[in-house]
Amino acid sequence: MSDQLPDSARRVALLLKERGHPHAVVMLPETGKTSAEAAAGLSCSIAQIAKSILFRCREDDAPCS
Repeated sequence: MSDQLPDSARRVALLLKERGHPHAVVMLPETGKTSAEAAAGLSCSIAQIAKSILFRCREDDAPCS
């Protein structure tokens, strides 16, 4: 996990790692305000970009905070 991540991203990265997620959290070096900018910054297609991700709790399917 990179020490270059902001605190909030570092917390998410740690949680994902603890849960066995195999990929690292990536921060774009440039702006990623649009899907096209994010895709270009990550060298992927726009279809691979998620604008928002909502996590739900297993117990009650409520959004996690």
